[in-house]
Amino acid sequence: MYAVAALSLLYVIIQWSIYGGLVPPPLHAASSALLIFTCLYAAARRVGARSLLALSLASAVGFSVEAVGVNTGIPFGNYSYGDMLRPKVLGVPLVIPLLWFAVTYAAYLAALAVARGALVLPLAVTNAVLWNMSADPALSQVGLWTWENGGFYGVPYTNFLGWALTALLISSIYRRLDRGPATPWHALPYVALSIAYVPPSISMGLHVPAAIGVALAAFYVAAPALARRAPTRL
Repeated sequence: MYAVAALSLLYVIIQWSIYGGLVPPPLHAASSALLIFTCLYAAARRVGARSLLALSLASAVGFSVEAVGVNTGIPFGNYSYGDMLRPKVLGVPLVIPLLWFAVTYAAYLAALAVARGALVLPLAVTNAVLWNMSADPALSQVGLWTWENGGFYGVPYTNFLGWALTALLISSIYRRLDRGPATPWHALPYVALSIAYVPPSISMGLHVPAAIGVALAAFYVAAPALARRAPTRL
């Protein structure tokens, strides 16, 4: 997990540098590529070649849902992607389906690190939705996409329902492919995602989304200590 930890830390540094104006625009796309690679590497270490199947299926679901969403408003709400994300097919930037894999797999690994059995899927979905609540307001304000209307810092509440349904479908795929045990340290990519947008959110006055990101990161950072204190079953 040392490589995953290092990659996750590098992702956070790059993201904070982007929103601090320290990284030139050509490197912005590199941060997305780094996140995707980090989660794919983590998956490959766990399930080998099936990681490519997870990437393919999750991306296919992500693209299908986004294509419907952009063109009909279902299930997320009415939105459109800006010119910062190109190329596009059917109005969907090609990087977005890959990011669906990265975000949902990071959320799934975090859930797997602290839960077992029937609790894994609902926690994975909850992780994905809460991450979106922490990040979407900032990302939409910088113009990556635009919502027609919304009640949560400009984001419609239907978006979170759409995220829950999509994350449930994708996480169910992961559950079929990757049911092995995980340590609390497998939550590191999700921790990185959770804090990546905290500084820009604070600078934009998005205090509740920033607080959600901090709370998520704090919980999963504390997970190793909680695990050590948990009673051992005889």
